[in-house]
Amino acid sequence: MGRYDPLRDHLASLPGDEIRMTFAEVEHLVGPLPDSARNYRAWWANDSKVEALAWRAAGWHVESVNQASGRVTFARGTRGGT
Repeated sequence: MGRYDPLRDHLASLPGDEIRMTFAEVEHLVGPLPDSARNYRAWWANDSKVEALAWRAAGWHVESVNQASGRVTFARGTRGGT
């Protein structure tokens, strides 16, 4: 089981087309996020990094992230490289 599998499974189980999560809620599923998640927008890119593969495998993508408030919005559907 990979570190981000619980996030994948959580997203896959959700109804609807959009979910807003706090970083704390994500951490409740996967453990502490790396500092780069709080400091670099690129960490949340819908690319081929292990964390992105998890949400993309669930059929979701990061629509937006607000690092100052510690919130991320996932939207259903795929979108690459953002």
